[in-house]
Amino acid sequence: MLFTVNKKYQNFSINAFDENTLNNESKDAIREELATKIKQEIHQVVLHKFQSIVEKLNSMGHNLHPDGEQELCDLSYRDDWENSSYHCKLRVSFVGVVSVSYVNSSHTLQEIEYPE
Repeated sequence: MLFTVNKKYQNFSINAFDENTLNNESKDAIREELATKIKQEIHQVVLHKFQSIVEKLNSMGHNLHPDGEQELCDLSYRDDWENSSYHCKLRVSFVGVVSVSYVNSSHTLQEIEYPE
């Protein structure tokens, strides 16, 4: 089977990680960059499906609208009403977490610096 590397991910080879793990700032940057790329892809899928679900709920009588700015993998909608005070009838949200970690196999456990 022929496998081609997606250009979005070509900077995240094992060699790139090994080279960047020698410097803590570079190590953090490459992990954060990969996490962001993954979140961007997941967000596109989740956003479309989540909006579809909100539309279905609104068609059943709810009045859900975005609750603040929608960010990567952090979506929230609410159905509010106001009288003498403020109330939220229904709130639906999605929060996704992407975690990326990498340990260069050429390091021993004693050589690895962990953040405090």
